[in-house]
Amino acid sequence: MNGSPGFIKGEICPRIPYLTEKNIPIYLKEISERTNVKWFEFDGRFWIHSTKFLSEHQTLNPDKLGRDKLPNYSGVTPELVNPEVEVEVEEEGNSGIGVPPGNGSFSPEKMAELWNQAVDFFSEDRLVKIPKVKNLSTDRKKKCSARIRDCRLNEESWKKILNGIHADDWLSGRKTSTKYPDWCATFNYIIKNPSNIIQILEKTDVQ
Repeated sequence: MNGSPGFIKGEICPRIPYLTEKNIPIYLKEISERTNVKWFEFDGRFWIHSTKFLSEHQTLNPDKLGRDKLPNYSGVTPELVNPEVEVEVEEEGNSGIGVPPGNGSFSPEKMAELWNQAVDFFSEDRLVKIPKVKNLSTDRKKKCSARIRDCRLNEESWKKILNGIHADDWLSGRKTSTKYPDWCATFNYIIKNPSNIIQILEKTDVQ
């Protein structure tokens, strides 16, 4: 499976505060050293492979087994990341880690375009505090590309997320607090990490 610390944080433990992208590699390295579950790097990407999963834990019909398209740990020398450093987001343009980027045509530019369209649409009947995207910087493009991959975003799911943001009083900024009187869900907040998108999907029930 995908072994990216960012993916694991977003998909497996988004609500466990002490598990972060910075220390998850520490635990993955320890698991890899002590068990049959191996965390390794192959061709610039991180993977997790349970070396005895099929032989000891699953009984599958050989006639129904397809070709394994994922790299296996056997014969690969694991080059583990330094557990004291942050794992950087993959560069834009990579094909992703086992997940195709949306429907094949969804892009950071389309994410920004739909974001601005949603702001315009919901501004017609009420005050919208959410700002438009005016500059799709290189850093923003990298984060968008990463979210398209690790959250499996496409145009349809992104529209559902945008509708959920504008329908929610807190995310849209209609409901404020004394501590954060001007807060709302900005574009940067949404694309920052997988956890934010997953929490919005859970909160707005638009999965």
